[in-house]
Amino acid sequence: MKVYIIRHGESTNNLKGLWTGWVDAELTQKGYDDAEKVREIIKGVKFDKVFSSDLNRAVKTAETALPNCKYQTSPLLREIHLGNLENTPIKSLTEKQKQIIEINGYKSFGGETFDEFRERILEFRKQLEKLDCESVAIFCHGGWLRYFLFEIIQTRLTSTAIQCNNCNVGIFEFKDQNWSLHSWINLI
Repeated sequence: MKVYIIRHGESTNNLKGLWTGWVDAELTQKGYDDAEKVREIIKGVKFDKVFSSDLNRAVKTAETALPNCKYQTSPLLREIHLGNLENTPIKSLTEKQKQIIEINGYKSFGGETFDEFRERILEFRKQLEKLDCESVAIFCHGGWLRYFLFEIIQTRLTSTAIQCNNCNVGIFEFKDQNWSLHSWINLI
């Protein structure tokens, strides 16, 4: 089974440099344009199943990249919950806050720990592994896609070590009970 995991297009919060997490930010025009570029990348793939985060930016990306598709939403596909950091400027994070996040994720801010986030991803992955499909599309978020990759390669990289632009397409393969990274496509 090939699994195409697609990060949502640029959102209004991405454009403004704000933490987003579970905030239901809208796509910008560039976000819609990039979703149309994804349509070209996945053109010709017949998806047996399509899933999307229940957050608007992922849903709109799915609807633009795969017009008229039937998709199923899941809160398991949401970005990591950032608590009260959501909708605040990314650059306003203090060194103390960065240290707290490294130790405990976003729990101290009312959000999720990295382990809680990882468990959501693994729960969804287990559901995927039970499917009898050739191709699946998943529309989600940058953190979700990165953490899925980390689980497959069994190492955690910094966000600067792995570029994951808006509308990045990660293509994974599940075969003989094993996962592998097939392709990593970033829009420029």
